[in-house]
Amino acid sequence: MSCRRDAGTSMESHSNRSDSTRSSRLYGQVLMQRPQAKPQYVQWLAAINKLIDFQEVHIQAQSKLALEQAGGFVTVMLTALSLALLTGSALAWFISRSIRGQLGA
Repeated sequence: MSCRRDAGTSMESHSNRSDSTRSSRLYGQVLMQRPQAKPQYVQWLAAINKLIDFQEVHIQAQSKLALEQAGGFVTVMLTALSLALLTGSALAWFISRSIRGQLGA
C-alpha cells in the first residue's frame, strides 16, 4: 500500500497518522503559502514518490522470494514428518514384539 501525495492536496486521513506524516503535511501547507517554495516542494514530492516506487518494487521482490522459500520449506517439513512417523511406528512395533516375545506371549 503506497501513501502518495500530489502537490496541493493533502494525504488521506488515517486515524493513526504518525508524527512525521503530520509534520510533512504541515511543511507542505507552509510551502504552498510561499509561491517561490512551490517548485522545490514539487521536486521534493516527486523524489519521495520515486523512493516509494523503488521501495515497493524491492518489497514485492523480497515477498515473492520469501513465499517461494516458504513453499519449499513446507514440502521439506511434511517429508520429515512422514519419515518420523514411519520410523516411530516401525520402532514401536519392533519394541512391542520384543517385549511380548520376552514375556512369552
